[in-house]
Amino acid sequence: MVGFLDADGGWSRGLRITTAWERSVVAPGAETHLLVRVEAAASPPQGRRSPIDVAFVLDRSGSMRGEPLALAKQAVMQACRRLRPEDRVALALYSDETELALPLVPATPTAMAAIRAALVEAQAGGGTDLAAGWLAGCAQLTAPAGAEADRRVRRAVLLSDGHANVGLCDPGELIRRADSLRRRGVSTTTLGLGLGFDELLLSAMAEAGGGNFQFAAEPDQLRVFFDEEIRELARTVAARTTLRLDCPSGFYVDPLSALPTKRRGSVWTIDVGDVPAGARVDVVFQATAPDAHPGDRFPPLLTARWTTPGADRRTEAVTIEPLTIASRTVAARVIPNALVKERAALQRAASDRRRALELLRAGKASEARQAAHAACDRLFGLAPTEALAADLQLSLDLAQAAAQRTVDERLRKE
Repeated sequence: MVGFLDADGGWSRGLRITTAWERSVVAPGAETHLLVRVEAAASPPQGRRSPIDVAFVLDRSGSMRGEPLALAKQAVMQACRRLRPEDRVALALYSDETELALPLVPATPTAMAAIRAALVEAQAGGGTDLAAGWLAGCAQLTAPAGAEADRRVRRAVLLSDGHANVGLCDPGELIRRADSLRRRGVSTTTLGLGLGFDELLLSAMAEAGGGNFQFAAEPDQLRVFFDEEIRELARTVAARTTLRLDCPSGFYVDPLSALPTKRRGSVWTIDVGDVPAGARVDVVFQATAPDAHPGDRFPPLLTARWTTPGADRRTEAVTIEPLTIASRTVAARVIPNALVKERAALQRAASDRRRALELLRAGKASEARQAAHAACDRLFGLAPTEALAADLQLSLDLAQAAAQRTVDERLRKE
């Protein structure tokens, strides 16, 4: 367990990081799973709040004409009301051309009036140069440098209701840029409106960018989503959180979680990103034990690093969870940890569903059906929970849709 240490030497509110093995005793060469759970306190440490830099990037292409754009404007203004004068805000509007309606400025009443005026004047029309609009907003957030930038939570909030069809449209390149920006301290949240946007692109950009992906089926949901995004940023307990897992010689792991990862030799670095109050992030690794002798113990080294709210220092903690090698007879008697088993199955099933959608898009319905059935198989037989039931139903719906060689757009987004 780790957390913030107060002046009196006791634990104050912060992070709690726990680890658990699916099986902590295994046979040589056997596979198991390691769960790393990152939990934030219910509220930020008293009196601490990271200043926020946020760039709103709004789609104003022709398909946003009417109610969608009107409600998006209202949603941005409502979200801005959560900002404080020490925060900063920028606004970019895009169609087939991009307008930087407001450069990054402190969120003062004057800035709020400027945003309101820019939104009133914004009209829908043209194509969707998503990349140009998004990068224009991100450019405002990358301008700060040094310790001042490290003390701030910086995020671009991108809204789109369609496919990128102007300018840079290559999904791989957009995802790589989201990853690069995240490494520079700028995260990206994506919000897809309606049923016409590219869910694989927006979700992948958010994952690579360390932000959130939201699906708003109707325009009237935008207000809630924008407001919740700023509320979450304001309640950040740990910014730019990373986990580093250093494995002993002969010990192999592979992360299952859909989070940005980097490997260097036997060391894996997982970018958890900004962790808001009350959040829980589960990171699951598939581990293969060394071909060692019974009784040998292997303690991977786990290091967590993050920035505390409003501070310019990094805090780190180390947790060691040893894995013990035993004979196959002894290892077979070990009862697996049900929580770790469930979390691993859920994350593997999510990966299967993503692959099924990609295969369907490529016209490979038979293979897509197999991937969706694989997701179902991973979830069958586990103790029923609410999370498991929801994922199993999604997997079953996707398998049925693949059998019919078509997937309802709402199902894709969900």
